Amino acid sequence: MVIAVSSDLTIPSLHLDSVRVIGLDSCTALTVENTNSFVVFRFPLSCSTANQVPNGPMSYRATIESRRQIQTWRGSSITRDSTLRVTVQCSFLQTGIVPLLNFTVNTLPPPLPVSTSGPLELEMRIAQGLDYASYYTEQQYPVVKVLREPIYLEVRITGRSDPNLVLVLNDCWATNSADPSRRPQWPILFDRCPFNGDNYMSQLIPVGAPSQAVAIPSYYQRFVVSTFTFVDSTTQLALGDLVYFHCSASVCVPSAMDSCVASCGPRRSEYWCKHFFIQILNP
Repeated sequence: MVIAVSSDLTIPSLHLDSVRVIGLDSCTALTVENTNSFVVFRFPLSCSTANQVPNGPMSYRATIESRRQIQTWRGSSITRDSTLRVTVQCSFLQTGIVPLLNFTVNTLPPPLPVSTSGPLELEMRIAQGLDYASYYTEQQYPVVKVLREPIYLEVRITGRSDPNLVLVLNDCWATNSADPSRRPQWPILFDRCPFNGDNYMSQLIPVGAPSQAVAIPSYYQRFVVSTFTFVDSTTQLALGDLVYFHCSASVCVPSAMDSCVASCGPRRSEYWCKHFFIQILNP
């Protein structure tokens, strides 16, 4: 069998030194000739895949493919090479050669995009218990809590189904107004972990295994805050306003550079950030 492959068979052109016949590594009779425009493979039929049809011809098949050069940097991989996979088949009758040459080009689908456009929505809500089985509805806000009573907060990704995405909470804080930048402020989570300057430190709650209620656990982050009230810095009297919670979040894809697991180490790069507003009533 003699097979010649042109470099112009694909766009962009093939790197001919990347083209090979699959399964012929052990065929000692295989010869390969290269020119600037073609690569030619010569090998006996005994090296190819044979198939005998009952009362029909004997078929010999060989598949050619090109290797792609993959480049990797900080956990991301790219290629600029075309994909080629060609199957060549020759058929013979016992009485002679059948004037038949079949070949099939299997065009592989393009790889999935690394990112897709579209809205990315996050939601913050308050659960009614530590099991996070039920949540306060919009009509139940503002939620009334007694000082030091636990508040079960949850932030989650909505409207997505990619299991590779991981929600990371970078910072969470409380204010006494709906403006997340207005002071006074009190840190809840700092650099992905509970703020250690609080005598009632917040607690991160593991989400657990996938379930009917939580199909993709990596879309959720849960933490518990002990209820507090803001006081005037001078008079130390309670300000008596509502307490609002806000979070700065990142949607992360695990890589060699970032496992997306919450830790108390240095801050890492943020991919996307959004604030959430939710309120509780200061008793």
